[in-house]
Amino acid sequence: MTKILFNGKLVNESSLNLEYNSDWARFSPGFFETMKVYHGQILFWEDHFERMKLGAKFWKVKLPGKKKLTHQLQKLIVKNGQKNARLRIQFNASLNNSNLDYLATTVPLDESDEFIWIEKGWKLGLYKDHYKAIEKNGFKANNRNIYLLAKKWAHQKGFDDALVMNTAKRVTDSTACSLFWVKKGKIYTTPVSEGGIDGTFSKFLKSQQKPWKIKISEKICTVHTLMDADEIFLTNVIRGIRWIKTFRGRNYENTISRQLFNQLKNWESQWK
Repeated sequence: MTKILFNGKLVNESSLNLEYNSDWARFSPGFFETMKVYHGQILFWEDHFERMKLGAKFWKVKLPGKKKLTHQLQKLIVKNGQKNARLRIQFNASLNNSNLDYLATTVPLDESDEFIWIEKGWKLGLYKDHYKAIEKNGFKANNRNIYLLAKKWAHQKGFDDALVMNTAKRVTDSTACSLFWVKKGKIYTTPVSEGGIDGTFSKFLKSQQKPWKIKISEKICTVHTLMDADEIFLTNVIRGIRWIKTFRGRNYENTISRQLFNQLKNWESQWK
């Protein structure tokens, strides 16, 4: 019987009197984190917890202690027997007081969730029906309507993912990934101040600049910026690096994207 973690207690998935996959539960006021469990360990746990603290500060609620929450999540992973899994924890904040409910679930990883190189690359779209407010929150809010709409649009149009823009019509990130591009051998990404999510895997890449002998600079990004780029790639903690083959009718290279992917696989091998 699959277990879930609800307010610190492990309970049977079927016994909780809450439709936690409903829109109300998944998109009520609050914040969430999606993490990757690899060989029984939560990757980039420290960075994930720091981003949770941003959400708690915004909603003026108190998180469970890090040590306590770590222990609870590890118990959930072990109980479900999933050494490689997608771990999602959601925090629902009360609008009337400082109460905070939280619920965590695990789902086994499938092939699309691995750090794999997709030779054909991804086809990337640009969502323009709605725009993000320019807010430097950085955390993942439960009610992320623009990302949901962009994801639905991308699926309908046959894209692998779609970029979203802020109200200044500058590109921030994609529906579930941080954005990077390469121009003349230099790697760039968008600053969090543009309104995108403060990506955990993006932080990891920045932390590897010295050992991997790379340099990543933050820069405001427009559609023209990407049309003029040599490479585009997206990152997140579940899938790692996905290089972009086509965007708005243009084909892109993958030389540096592939080099970074190879570095990532070398790093990953240390966990096995």
